[in-house]
Amino acid sequence: MSRKNLQHITLINTKEKVTQTLDDDLVYTSDVLEDVQHLDFAAGIPPFLRGISSTMYLTSPWKNLKLDTPKNCEEYNLFLKTQFKAGQRQFLLDFKSLINLETLSDFKTIFKDISLNECVFFIKNNNQAIPTLAFLVVLAESQSIKPDTLKGGFYINVTKHELHTHTLNVDALIFSNSLLPNFNKIEISGHHNNTTAPEIELTCMLISGYNFLKKGLDSGILIDNIAKRISFNLSIGLHHFTEIAKLRAARLVWSKLVKTFNPKQDHALALHINTVIQPSSSLNTCDTLTQITLQTTTAIFGGVQSISQPKLTHDSHKNVPLYLQKETQIIRTIDPWGGSFYVEKQTHDIAIKTWNLFETYLKTGQYPDLIQDRQPLRDTSKSIYKSEVNALNNTFTAHDQKAVKLALLNLKKHINDTPENILKLCISAVKKQATLSEILNNLSQLSNEN
Repeated sequence: MSRKNLQHITLINTKEKVTQTLDDDLVYTSDVLEDVQHLDFAAGIPPFLRGISSTMYLTSPWKNLKLDTPKNCEEYNLFLKTQFKAGQRQFLLDFKSLINLETLSDFKTIFKDISLNECVFFIKNNNQAIPTLAFLVVLAESQSIKPDTLKGGFYINVTKHELHTHTLNVDALIFSNSLLPNFNKIEISGHHNNTTAPEIELTCMLISGYNFLKKGLDSGILIDNIAKRISFNLSIGLHHFTEIAKLRAARLVWSKLVKTFNPKQDHALALHINTVIQPSSSLNTCDTLTQITLQTTTAIFGGVQSISQPKLTHDSHKNVPLYLQKETQIIRTIDPWGGSFYVEKQTHDIAIKTWNLFETYLKTGQYPDLIQDRQPLRDTSKSIYKSEVNALNNTFTAHDQKAVKLALLNLKKHINDTPENILKLCISAVKKQATLSEILNNLSQLSNEN
């Protein structure tokens, strides 16, 4: 089989409108693939368009992950223990829904009977990220676990991280953190809705990934080591073939991007893709099952590495990914729609439009207008902090107020320190029994002064 080298794949700039679903009544022949240059690649080799492994799910089954937003610490602990016993070892920590999370004791309740060094934790990159890390470090030490054994990373929402600057974002911690050297993964999330055009979603994530690659290189890290830390979390819409093409195109454009940095290992070009299956809440039981099955099958045919599901009440809904994995022959196939004129043309078009938008960003340093027009309005950092502090409305006084005040004052004094030093100061405050809202309140003051 003749295979072109990755660097010779040309993604030609075109001035086309946002991708729409192709007309289903059209007949697609080989003529539509005349200019398509990616057809001769196989799974397991760059650009990994057809999959990151030549054996895919036979040797590396996709991970089935559960998500939940419990209302209190006890419920969160029950969720973690249930999933831990079921074999899940990767968790996305999101504590914003908790109404009683304040103290180190509350964190101990959440992680009771959970071995922190046996799990991989992802933390959302919001203003609770650094305080949450501080509580995790102190909690690990209370379990006689060394912080440098904790594994995980940060869940980055590109709509908030790139276009709208967060105070104290965690970029520096990702690339330079002697305290938590294994807490260095980056999961980039795009627009989780079904109305965003695929090239816009991919461009936002490609730009974010590119900026992380640059920051890592500036920190002295080799491109091979940076690229393997980054994964995409892509939404899955209801247009089966377009979404499959989007997942394939994501691997293609990512490989082409990383290739420009001249990595030494081919596998540095491979992109791990995760997704969240989010059915509409307005559907009845039967329709929900249909939607979940469609989205899950799409994700699998597109070659994702993990499928996350929010809390669902009906057993038939919860078990769709597991059923497909264990009871069907779906794991025996690799990119089953590869070679389809329809899907290959969609893959080609999405990749070209994505690369076109990305090159516009490289030339101007600005997001293209097409993307800017679709971004949510920015919330000020002050209002973000205020809402988070107000949500933590428990009053906790059973600690040494003087020691806490000194620790928080020390935190305030180091307003211009690096995030790593601020993390260490937050750890010190937690050890003095400072509450989460007290730390957030002081970080709010830092934000205002900035």
